[in-house]
Formats: sequence, C-alpha cells, structure tokens
Amino acid sequence: AKLMDTGNVEKLLVHYQMMLKDKTVPNTTTYNMLLKMCCEKELPDSTLRLFDDMRKRGRQPDVHSYELAMLALSQTKPAQWERAVEIFDRLVASRPEKITEKTYQALMKVYLHMDEFEWRIVYNCFYEMRNRKPKIQFSWATYNVLAEAMRKGGAGYGRRISVYVDTWIQVTPLWSASFWRGVWLFVVLLSIFKFILGELLKKFYKAMQPGTDIMSHMQRESKPAVVRR
Repeated sequence: AKLMDTGNVEKLLVHYQMMLKDKTVPNTTTYNMLLKMCCEKELPDSTLRLFDDMRKRGRQPDVHSYELAMLALSQTKPAQWERAVEIFDRLVASRPEKITEKTYQALMKVYLHMDEFEWRIVYNCFYEMRNRKPKIQFSWATYNVLAEAMRKGGAGYGRRISVYVDTWIQVTPLWSASFWRGVWLFVVLLSIFKFILGELLKKFYKAMQPGTDIMSHMQRESKPAVVRR
C-alpha cells in the first residue's frame, strides 16, 4: 500500500514481477490500482499487458478493469477502436446492468482518437448512452468528450448548441439555482437576439426602398402649380 501511495509506476511494476516470481497473484482490486496508475501516466502498453496478464492468471476483470483497458486503447497511436468495441460488446453481453457513464466515456475517447475520425461516431455513442434503459446518469465530463469531437470534426453550431442545451437539462436539477440561472440567461439572450433581429429587419426593409422619400418629393415638385383666379 505504501508503494502504491508513492505513485512510482516503474517500482510498482518491478514489485509486481517479484510477486509473480513468488507465485503470488494480485487480486482484482490490486490489478485495477495498477491499471489506473499506468493509465494516468499514459503508459498504454503497460496497461494492456497488465489487463491481459490479469485474465491469463485467472483474475476476473470487473467493469472498472474493462473501462481502464478501453482508456488505454484510446491512448495508443492510433487508438485501437476494434479491440475497444470487442471489450465493450463483451461487457454488454455479460454484465449490461454494470455499464456506467465511464464505460461509454472510455469508448467515446477511443473513437475520438482513432485514425479514421468521424465526429458522428462519437455523437452516436453519446446518444446510445443517452437513450439506454435503464437510464444512465451522465455528467459534464462525458459531454466534454463529445464537445471536443464536434469541434475537431467541424460540426455545425446548431448541433453543438442543441447538444449543450440537452446536456444542461439532463445534468442540472430542476429546482436548483443553476437551473433557473440558466433559464434566466436563456430568456435574456433570446430577448437580445429578438431586439437585434428586429433592428436588422427594419434596416433591411428600409434599404430595399432607398429612393422612396426622394421620388415622392420630386413628384410633388413636378406637378404644375394650380393658378387661382
């Protein structure tokens, strides 16, 4: 435990090899701690070797193990999306009730960094999670992955705004101060937009008839004067 607290991954991996030589196999919790530290240090090869070794030595990965493995696959160059989908599908088939926001978030990160990048794949993954039954509660962290994908892929501003509003409605409690601040801000922005649009339309219609006043004046000047007798 003290060695874990140091955060020195190299020493931890050496200690892990020593444990194996002594025929001591770590439990799933210890493996997950090693996987997490390797992921945080962005050592995908070490993470994936540990994950494979864990299964080979008879330790059953849990949902957290699978999520960390997918995160490691998102860190490889390029991201190994085929293997990530295989892991995800295995998890869905065996433990669908255990899937969480972080499971989808890990898969979305893989799609975000794959060679043949397409923002709509990340978008579809997000909305599969969004519509999953039973409902999966998600946070701004998952939205941020999608937002990065839409920026990277050049998604339209209308799509970006609609996704942001949808996420805001889902993650913000209805009776919270944050929700009503958002409603107030939306009303204010809508009023400003309406005012600006109205002014622009007035200028536009005025510009469509640039000579109306001048022509009317000229017509009045050209009329012969009425001579009174």
